[in-house]
Amino acid sequence: MAIEKVKAYFEHLGEAARILTFEESTATVELAAEALGVSPGHIAKTLSFLVDGKAFPSTLTLRFMPTKPSIQRRAMITAPSA
Repeated sequence: MAIEKVKAYFEHLGEAARILTFEESTATVELAAEALGVSPGHIAKTLSFLVDGKAFPSTLTLRFMPTKPSIQRRAMITAPSA
């Protein structure tokens, strides 16, 4: 059911063709890289959103964020140094 919601959202944006599904497992970086025929360094398995200086991992839905993000640019969020 979740994949249908994602497909519908991307269809609305005209980007549905960008969704890839696989018969084999892509549960790990190594399996995903193998399924795509790329090196593991090309695979991102976790996304985070930075809102008002606070990171939200992709396991949280946007409804839990204090404000809805306005995505204006893409950037890597680096872990704070200890």
